Amino acid sequence: MGGDIQYFELSTLWLSWLRGESEDERFNLNWWEDEVTINPQQKKDFDYYHNRLYVAFREIYRVLKPGRYLTVTFHNTDVKVYNSILRAVIFAGFELEKIIYQPPARASAKAHLQPYGSAVGDYYIRFRKPEISTEVTEEKEIDENRAKKIILESIIRILIERGEPTTLTDILKGHTLIYNNLQRYGYRFFGLNPNSIKQVLKENKNKEFVFIKGEGWWFKDPSKYYLHTPLNERVEAVVLDTLYRKVATFDDILQEIYLKFTNAQTPSPISVRTIIEEYAEKKDGKWSLKPQVKVREREHNEMIGILAEIGKKMGYKIWVGDIEQTKMYLGRPLSSLCDFDVLVLDDVSSDDINSYLRRIDLLWIKDGKIEFAFEVEFTTTITEAFVRCSMIPQNHNSNKIIVIPEERERTLYRKLNSELLREKVKKEGWKVIFFNDLKRFYNENKRRRKLSPKEILNIATIPTEEGRTKQTSLDLF
Repeated sequence: MGGDIQYFELSTLWLSWLRGESEDERFNLNWWEDEVTINPQQKKDFDYYHNRLYVAFREIYRVLKPGRYLTVTFHNTDVKVYNSILRAVIFAGFELEKIIYQPPARASAKAHLQPYGSAVGDYYIRFRKPEISTEVTEEKEIDENRAKKIILESIIRILIERGEPTTLTDILKGHTLIYNNLQRYGYRFFGLNPNSIKQVLKENKNKEFVFIKGEGWWFKDPSKYYLHTPLNERVEAVVLDTLYRKVATFDDILQEIYLKFTNAQTPSPISVRTIIEEYAEKKDGKWSLKPQVKVREREHNEMIGILAEIGKKMGYKIWVGDIEQTKMYLGRPLSSLCDFDVLVLDDVSSDDINSYLRRIDLLWIKDGKIEFAFEVEFTTTITEAFVRCSMIPQNHNSNKIIVIPEERERTLYRKLNSELLREKVKKEGWKVIFFNDLKRFYNENKRRRKLSPKEILNIATIPTEEGRTKQTSLDLF
């Protein structure tokens, strides 16, 4: 149904068999006349195409047993055709259950640059014939504004759950959610009308949504919503978890990803490969973690311990994050460097302290205010760290610093300059300290009894797109 004539010829032959036609009737078909396609030369327009699809799926519905499934594979890039196929199957009596998306082998610039672009990639759409068949409802006039509002709310939910700008192709992966929401209010057919989703996006452009070239659709005012951790970072966590457990092929990793992230949350293989290449190396067709990744993970606790010691020399009270307190540094738990049994801060509610601030990796506190907040990361899953630190009151005038390995600089640069974080980074004045710079500072000043806060700011920097290191040598470890 993606425009392949040979497929339609086979479909026509099959339908003739379903109708109980004789062998002579089946094999003496007029392919030119019976082909289901859009072809002006054959005087076949979109209405013809849609009606023939409906007839085909009605025949399939008739012969299929109740409770059994129909899977439709679709790869046409026209959203209008995509919607027509869904609509024809639904009107035939089937229930939409699931959409599985398989992206194209190569990235499509069109999908990222155009706001109302194509439904790029292959779709595997699963339908089910109900156990109890109901009379198929004819198309009819409905409350269009109410239906559009349901679609709008569904798109908002998709963006919230993805937590990042989203292409039209990815929004269409969430068609199951949109359809189910419409069905709940008796508007299931409107969501399958051609261009309905694109129309809602158009009508709400620069009102609810903005389109970001190269990234996709996003909220005009993201602060209105409690967003999930960005999908890219959740995928990154699953990739790392998989590689910690085993040496894996690319397909092994994709399988784990696609089992966990379905419909509108299915990531592209290209984005998954980019994450894999950041943390793993390939040998004999399989991926394994780069040795320095495990080294950097072990250094995470060391960086927190070093920062705690430096903070004490600067006269600060030290808070070590709840989780980090149980970790070890120089043979003792990091909790031994924490100056608080209970964290109490000026102008901060106990709810915010317990929900967010207690989980920040390290705080330097003076007179009840946070002067420095540090989040130590050996990966680039940093968004939750930004959320935690954003709960620090502005009147604390806190210095907010990410501590991260040098080899993550380019990836960190891209994230800090993304639509999601760029304004927050600028507004809150975030800076970066690299692992090796922090160790060097600590070793050079280990014997000094007192240090100045300005000295730690002197080694803080802003990451660059090129990065300072092409690849960290193992000799450093």
